Amino acid sequence: MTYAPQEWRDGDPETPLSGSRLSHLEQGVAGAHEAVASAAMTATWGQVANRPSRYNPTDHTHAIADITGLQAELERLQSEIDALKPEG
Repeated sequence: MTYAPQEWRDGDPETPLSGSRLSHLEQGVAGAHEAVASAAMTATWGQVANRPSRYNPTDHTHAIADITGLQAELERLQSEIDALKPEG
């Protein structure tokens, strides 16, 4: 569906602002969002603009607290490991 732009004028009683017009706008926004998301998900490295010819990653570290949910997940896994250990 293509969106036909309207000429909106403040205070003009002819400017349509109804539920159907707002829904039409929402559909246009949703369609554009889907198109952009689809294009981003199917983009190839060759289609990326201004990309470096080489990518040289450097070693680096992150604190556990910098990774959302990691500490809780580590604690959950440790509890599972502890539950598997024989008593004694």
